[in-house]
Amino acid sequence: MAARTPGVKHLRPSHRFPNGGWQVRYRDADNTTTRRTFVTKLEALNFQAKVRHDRSQGDLINPRNAAVPLAEVAEDWYATKRPDLTPKTAAGYRSILDAHVLPILGRRPAGKVTAAEIQRFLAEMGTTTGTKRNVLRVLRAVFQHGVLDNLIRVNPCVGVKPPKAKRKPMLFLTAEQVRTLADAITPEYRTLVLFAAYSGMRAGEIAALQVRAVDFLRGRVTVERSVTDVGGKLHFGSTKTDRVRIVAIPPFLVKLLEDQVANKGPTDLLFTGPHGAPLRHGNYYAKHFKPAVKRAFPEDLHGLRFHDLRHTCASLLIDQGVHPKIIADRLGHSSISITMDRYGHLYGDHDEPIAAQLEGLYQAAQPASSASVAAVTPLR
Repeated sequence: MAARTPGVKHLRPSHRFPNGGWQVRYRDADNTTTRRTFVTKLEALNFQAKVRHDRSQGDLINPRNAAVPLAEVAEDWYATKRPDLTPKTAAGYRSILDAHVLPILGRRPAGKVTAAEIQRFLAEMGTTTGTKRNVLRVLRAVFQHGVLDNLIRVNPCVGVKPPKAKRKPMLFLTAEQVRTLADAITPEYRTLVLFAAYSGMRAGEIAALQVRAVDFLRGRVTVERSVTDVGGKLHFGSTKTDRVRIVAIPPFLVKLLEDQVANKGPTDLLFTGPHGAPLRHGNYYAKHFKPAVKRAFPEDLHGLRFHDLRHTCASLLIDQGVHPKIIADRLGHSSISITMDRYGHLYGDHDEPIAAQLEGLYQAAQPASSASVAAVTPLR
């Protein structure tokens, strides 16, 4: 059946419209006859023109679909997305929906939520900037799911400005400070500190390493797994970028790891917690790492995090003149732009020799006659 052309019909005066009203009758996206009533003829004609435009563009939305509560759209999005998510990501999305989105916006019709409303919602959230950015990221995905399901015509999150990210300051240790920290920590975790600072691996990647990942002859470590703690349960999976990479380690670390794996089998974990149990980063961080930081350093370094050992590795490599692409591959960044965005400022000292080299090129390119002319030019 062909879609009926929207028609405008004048209504008789009634108690609702003392001066009469105007009605637009058309077939919606489900080919169901629908009526909308307006006070003035101009409003009716404008709506008629909009319906015709939306139909020509394939954007006609059934008003009943647009009235679906946002909570239903969000739950359907989560159920669709859940099978492809890691346990940590799934738990994070669930927390954002339950703690922030659904209590405030859950009952709102999905088709009536505006960009201005979302901007106000984010501004009034009493949370950190990082949480607000994560909430907006989830909202954008939820509304896009509604667009794909033909529940709403446009995603209201498009154009919403995310709060400006406030990156946590990075701390970089020198090689001497790394040794000081390693000497200050509980002895069984000394190798762990040195390994983190000289490998640049993430905490979850280190905790998931098995003995067989270490090639003791070549001094290389294969990074292919990571572990996360979600609700007290450990989940082993792929790395953050789903890539396998090889990390070369210096000979002194090879020797320390040889001692580390004594009496262990190939599938045993390289680093463990008490009594050989899997290393739980939260417990290790609170009970061993932070106390060691306070023992080893003055107060201005007490904010040092375990993740700063990864930053330290990047800093040490940059100081040795290692190319940023090699550093990006070692750290497991998805692109070199991430490496330069985070550590580009550390290359400042390497720019001075470049300026000297450019000066040399310029001087060498000058004609010999110009120098002699300059030498005999009389003073006035």
